[in-house]
Amino acid sequence: MDVNEEANRLEQALFGLSLPVRIQGGQVREGGVRYMATPLNRTTTEQFQRVEGSIALALGVPQVHIVREGDGLAIDVPGGDPDRPRLLPLVRSIGDIPRMTLVVGIDDQGAPLLLPLNQPGSWHAAILGTPGFGKSELLRSMIVSLSLTNRQSVVQLFGIDLGGRELAVLEALPHALIDLATEPRFALELLDWLAEEGLRREKYGILRPDLVLAVDDVVSLIDSDRMAGERLERLADQGNHWGIHIILCGREDGDESSLPWLRAQGWALVNGGVKSGRFTLRASGRAFPFTAAWLSASDLDLSMRQFRTGKRPSRSTLSYSISGDLRAKSSAAEAVGG
Repeated sequence: MDVNEEANRLEQALFGLSLPVRIQGGQVREGGVRYMATPLNRTTTEQFQRVEGSIALALGVPQVHIVREGDGLAIDVPGGDPDRPRLLPLVRSIGDIPRMTLVVGIDDQGAPLLLPLNQPGSWHAAILGTPGFGKSELLRSMIVSLSLTNRQSVVQLFGIDLGGRELAVLEALPHALIDLATEPRFALELLDWLAEEGLRREKYGILRPDLVLAVDDVVSLIDSDRMAGERLERLADQGNHWGIHIILCGREDGDESSLPWLRAQGWALVNGGVKSGRFTLRASGRAFPFTAAWLSASDLDLSMRQFRTGKRPSRSTLSYSISGDLRAKSSAAEAVGG
């Protein structure tokens, strides 16, 4: 793709995100292109940075990086990175993948790295790192990999993303039963329902299907309401008894120290490295450096064709679903191997 074509796609992507800009040129640099952009509306740099993952997905690149430069923005778009594995070809190359197992990338020996979510040492996962290192991108890839290799009767998905951008892909997956929670009130309602569902499962001895809650920027959620942190901690503590898993993103050090339950048994920690897309997985007392798999726009489109269409209740019908649809699907789940 030439610079002019990519600049046009960048403008279109930002327009679709309600952040219109005028691209004033691109400078080819080592490792990619820096585009200079002038926002057409009154916006902040942080608004653009919150949608870096969505922009990268639209351009078909692993990530983009946006910083303020003068009165405008500098948008760094990387060139092709042969060291970053694409998720869809990687999943296909592995063959049979055990149920409830995430495909996270390749290790330093070039072998696929998998993270089972049904083991005592990795029932939940936290992706921690500095901004711009691909945490949300990795979370998206994990969720899509889980959906590609597990039927809806095996896993059902829920998401919280108060920015409303990084996990938007979740709503396209048939495994997602309700809309992405992008407002604090709806997020709390969802957390309360998951706790109620967990108690019901415990009472009747139900553990299937597995329920997976994905949370982007966990501290923003907790800052919106302190009760959210308490609800998350309860879900994390009881998840292995309820068949509920949490995968979340947070900032390195700050989030880990403010959320001490991340250090409890059952959490696999994925820490960002010194280079975007490089992480270290720590689980069950072992450490595995790896390069994260990334999900391109074309691979996402191809993945969607593999999913059968399914209707999900909207956020306005959540209370009905608690007593109806979700409960029925939980009790009628069938186990599917591999």
